Amino acid sequence: FDMRLRRVAYVNLIIRNAPGISSKLERQACSAKANDIPMDFYWFTGANGPLLEEFSYLNVKRIDAKNPFVMRFLQALEVNKLTRKYERVILRYPLYDPVLRLFLRRLDRIVLEHHTKEVDELNLQNDRRWMTEKYLGGSWISRFSGLVAVTQEILDYEIIRSDFKGISHVAPNSIDVSRIGLPDKVCSKQNLSITIHVLFVASSFERWHGLEEILNLFDDESNNGRLCLHLVGMMFPKQVERANSLEHVVVYGELNGKELAKLYSKCDVGLSSFRLDLKGMEEACTLKVREYLAAGLPVILGHKDSGLPDCFDHSKNVSIDSLSYEKLYEHSRALSKHAPAAVRSDSLKYIDTSYITRSLTEKLLS
Repeated sequence: FDMRLRRVAYVNLIIRNAPGISSKLERQACSAKANDIPMDFYWFTGANGPLLEEFSYLNVKRIDAKNPFVMRFLQALEVNKLTRKYERVILRYPLYDPVLRLFLRRLDRIVLEHHTKEVDELNLQNDRRWMTEKYLGGSWISRFSGLVAVTQEILDYEIIRSDFKGISHVAPNSIDVSRIGLPDKVCSKQNLSITIHVLFVASSFERWHGLEEILNLFDDESNNGRLCLHLVGMMFPKQVERANSLEHVVVYGELNGKELAKLYSKCDVGLSSFRLDLKGMEEACTLKVREYLAAGLPVILGHKDSGLPDCFDHSKNVSIDSLSYEKLYEHSRALSKHAPAAVRSDSLKYIDTSYITRSLTEKLLS
């Protein structure tokens, strides 16, 4: 007699504390419960990971292991418990791991979730794990029952490198829109004398975000105050020095949620990333773009966003190679003609986690 729950378990095995991931999973878990979606969320982390008491919906278990091999073995046992309990288990891809390969059971019930082209990103970061991922990752991936990726490009990449034959699905990154307040402003910036405020957010301004190229636009004689660039996130010393040397560029560093919400109310347009080609990618589905849209900010994209329609009134795709200060101004002005409430409502079905999570759950349980 099959006693499995007709539900899906989502599992994260990252050992360190990762606030961005933990807050995202907590919001997803909250949304799933509020919308009666049959998915539960788990994090089997290390001794220095987040505490269960920090969360109301995400199930966290800290594992105190003496070495990484014992840690992976104990994590595998926890996942195995879930495969006996749940119809499907989604495992956020942990990279190839010999211990998990030896001890994970019931792979026919486990679906891998991918957020990046792992080999390319590891190589870009000079991470020595790229070799084992390149030569062993594909054969391991092929043993699981399904693949989920945040973009079609990443899904195709995983299928090709693993010769995967099972079920596959694109589930774009999403957010709980209800947790982001809508700024109290009515728009529009069609008056040519009004400065347009452009927001650029990154957890850390790594090279693939294209900050250097954006700063180049403001290091130009065209920079006459029609645009003001607001930078939020961890920046490297040379980036801070460069940004502070330019007019109409404001550096904030890292902000908390309340501070960022105040800045949303001052800004008119959000910027995505512009050099994903350095990671061998043309598509992305970033959380910051979803947060911009939820806050009523239209977006300028330096890549294809697989979660948004190709023709969308509140986004503009550009090539950083051909982008100038004048073009950035014109794009920003054109996008800012819509009221924030319209930007948010039109974006809801593409960015809200309740829509995305329900679609994924129905796919896996069908």
